Amino acid sequence: MNAPTSTSIDTYLAEGLTNKVFPSASLLVSKQGRTLYRKNTGCPDDAIFDIASLTKPVATATLLLKLLEEKRVRLNQPISTFLKSFETKDKQLITFKQLSDHISGLPAWKPYFENLLQEQPNLMARWEARQWYLQKIASEELENPIGSKRVYSDLGFIILGIIIENVCKTKLEILFKKYVADSLNLKNTFFLRMGSSSPEALERILPTAEVSVKSGRKRKIQAEVHDDNAYALGGVAGHAGLFSTVDDLDIFLKHIRQNKNKSDIKLGWDSPTAPSQSGQYFSSNSIGHLGYTGCSMWIDFDQDYHIILLTNRTYPSSDNERIKTFRPKLHDLIYKTLILP
Repeated sequence: MNAPTSTSIDTYLAEGLTNKVFPSASLLVSKQGRTLYRKNTGCPDDAIFDIASLTKPVATATLLLKLLEEKRVRLNQPISTFLKSFETKDKQLITFKQLSDHISGLPAWKPYFENLLQEQPNLMARWEARQWYLQKIASEELENPIGSKRVYSDLGFIILGIIIENVCKTKLEILFKKYVADSLNLKNTFFLRMGSSSPEALERILPTAEVSVKSGRKRKIQAEVHDDNAYALGGVAGHAGLFSTVDDLDIFLKHIRQNKNKSDIKLGWDSPTAPSQSGQYFSSNSIGHLGYTGCSMWIDFDQDYHIILLTNRTYPSSDNERIKTFRPKLHDLIYKTLILP
C-alpha cells in the first residue's frame, strides 16, 4: 500500500466521522486473497458490530446451502412441505428459492413486535414467540403474485430461519456456531440470545441506539440486537441478529470466493443494480448485501476483490441516513486507488 492511496481513504473515513455519517466504522479491502487496506475509526481495532441483515447471507443462506447439500430440502420445494400454516391456497406453492430470492410475494416488513407487545407480552424477547410470528406471517395477504416481483423481505428470512430450526431440531445460533463459525474459525461472529450468558467479547460490541421505545426497550441498545423483530424473537432470527468483525467477515468472504463455482453460492445475496450502494465499478458478476445498522459487504468475482464496511450509523438515531451518500463514494474511491492500479 503506498502512502497516497492509504492517505486518501484515511481522509475520507475521517470525514465520515467528522460529518457524523457514523460514530464508528471498520473497513477492509481484499484483492486476490491479500488485504490491501484495513482500518477502524472511532472505535477500538477489535470492535464488534451488529451486522443486521448481513445475517441473511452469512447465517441463514449458508445454513440453507448445507441443508441443500445434504438433500434435506430442495431449492424448488414448497415450504408448505414443512409448514402447515403455509398450506393455504395463496401460499402453498412458495418455494425455498422464492423466499431466498425475495420473490415470494410476502410484504417487505411488518412491525410485529408492536403487536406482540400488546397481544402476548409474555412472549416478548423469547424463542417461543416464533410460533406466534409464524401464524402472523402465514396470515398476511401476498402483495404480489408468487415469483412476479422482487421485494426485499425480512419476513421471508424469518420463515427460512424457523424452517431451518425445525428441520434440524436445533436452535439457529447453535447451528450457526457449529456449521459456520466453528468450521471457518470465526472467533468473533455470534448470535446473542436475550437472557443468555454473554460472551467475553461483550464490552467490545458497539451501541446501535439510545432507546427502542416501540419494542418496549427504553434503554441504550448495546450488546443486544438492534432489529426489533429479531429482539421480539429472542435476539436470534433468520433475518437479523448476528454480531461480527471485519476480520471474521473477511475470512467468510474468502471462503465464498474460493467456492464461487458452486451453483447456489449466490443464494441470499443481492447484486448491484444502478444506482447501487456498491458504487459504479463493481462488475455484473458481483454479489453483496447491506445491513440496516450501516454495514455492507460486496464481492466482485471477475476482478477478484471484496470490500467490507461495518458501521453503527444508527447510533444514536436511525434517522441518520448519510451513509447512503457516503458509501458508494467510498467504494468508488477504493476502486480508483486500490483496485484499478
